[in-house]
Amino acid sequence: MHRLTAMTATAAALVAAFHTAAPSDRAWRKQGDFDSAYTCQTAGAAGEFLGYWDEWKCDDNNTLWVNK
Repeated sequence: MHRLTAMTATAAALVAAFHTAAPSDRAWRKQGDFDSAYTCQTAGAAGEFLGYWDEWKCDDNNTLWVNK
């Protein structure tokens, strides 16, 4: 349970660190680079859950792209 809480807190901190004001158009924009696919996907899912963006995807270089 503590591990899940720590992972959730880490993901929320990553999202908060990379969160910027939403652009006026709905174009995909780069949100951040991550060390692994796991952290990229965790940050993407956390950002969607918290309402920062509507869609997200991680590319092969562990870069998070978001669409608000």
